[in-house]
Amino acid sequence: MIRYPMLIPGAHQAAEGVYEQEVYVETLLDGPVVGFAAVQTPAQVELWIDMSAHAVEVVPAIELLNPEYHYVGRLLRDPMRIVLTDVATTKGLLSHEAKFVEADRLGMECIQLLHAGGLESAEQLRGFLEQSPAGIVIKPVKVRPQQRVLHVEVTPDMFMDAPSAGHLNEGSPAAAEEPCQTSNSVN
Repeated sequence: MIRYPMLIPGAHQAAEGVYEQEVYVETLLDGPVVGFAAVQTPAQVELWIDMSAHAVEVVPAIELLNPEYHYVGRLLRDPMRIVLTDVATTKGLLSHEAKFVEADRLGMECIQLLHAGGLESAEQLRGFLEQSPAGIVIKPVKVRPQQRVLHVEVTPDMFMDAPSAGHLNEGSPAAAEEPCQTSNSVN
């Protein structure tokens, strides 16, 4: 199983590299992160679920899960469902397009993609926040196998009216001293 470590607070300086490459910008969902997979044991294939006991009610049937994949999503309520946010393989993360196809095959929703490409300014990020008021997730397009993957969560409260150190307010996102919170990867 591929592991994606939790980044401790203060690791935000490492996020600067995320802005210097092709990225996916996706909506940020408010719900617990749920990992799940079909795991081969000596006797049988078993369902593995990380984090939420409620997720077992909405995880796709084990026979639908690709045993080569580790799925990650957000558990949402009303109605209770998992929205697929990432799919990890031994070759890296699936592209957003491949992730969307896999979500469709499983009968799940897929996280909304707002942008694929480079980032140029904080104004561009503000534009994405207008489309996703809860926030956005920024992650690299290209991920190598077994690579530690950093994703960056940006919320509207990180933008201030007056320039202030520690917030995205002017110029390139990479220039901000504390551009964002960090969180565990493959969200």
